[in-house]
Amino acid sequence: MSRFREYLKRTTLYRSSFFLRSIKESLALPFRRRSFAEYGEDLIVESLLGEGVEFFIDVGANDGFHSSNTFYFALRGAGGICFEPIPEVYSSLRSLHRFHQKVRCLPCGLSDENKKARMVSLAGLSYLPETQDLRHKFLHQAEHPMAPEVREIRLLRFQDAIAGLDVPRIVDLLTVDVEGHELKVLQSIPFDLYQFRVIIVETHHLGADSQYLWKHRDYEQIIGLLESWGYPPIHRTVANTIFLNESLMPPNIEARLAARPSL
Repeated sequence: MSRFREYLKRTTLYRSSFFLRSIKESLALPFRRRSFAEYGEDLIVESLLGEGVEFFIDVGANDGFHSSNTFYFALRGAGGICFEPIPEVYSSLRSLHRFHQKVRCLPCGLSDENKKARMVSLAGLSYLPETQDLRHKFLHQAEHPMAPEVREIRLLRFQDAIAGLDVPRIVDLLTVDVEGHELKVLQSIPFDLYQFRVIIVETHHLGADSQYLWKHRDYEQIIGLLESWGYPPIHRTVANTIFLNESLMPPNIEARLAARPSL
């Protein structure tokens, strides 16, 4: 069945049908409140910021729908930029946001230098061999013992990737999920020029007992880098760490965290 799903995802019909998902969720919007994030991160961000998100940046956006931290806000009129370097996945992403005029989808990844790189894809997981955490890789391969695919992608520094785009100096939400390349992405961002109210980074995976099944090999460096720019970690979900900008911290943050959605 998993092989059939992977084949289906390669078809043009599957990729182009994503705009129907967008229409369906837009029509359902007045009648329900649904999380699209894997572990409710979008609802947590909304509870922290109160008024929600007006502009986001999604690095490693995938198809923009499954396990997305940003689609919830795009449906509600937020603008943003989604980065996805894999052509067929990018096609689904662009189809999804066809009617979201304020969301730009870019067919590239982010890194600390401009270059072409090899990306390996396996059953919905894509990673750069140079930064993939081996423990994470082996956990995924054990679940999906099929042959991976290798293709060439384009990586750009943050400033080069957003050149010519109207990106506000204060961005409500930055989310980074790039399977081991997170530190390189963060190192490319000029935090002296841009501020983010909330940052979500994939850093780990917790088991049922809240113990680490996997922890990012650059975990301490990621925490240290963001803390040095004034983004302390304030919450963690099963797979992500959520950071808040100290200078833009909303009032009553402790109460907001205590009242976050139960998932």
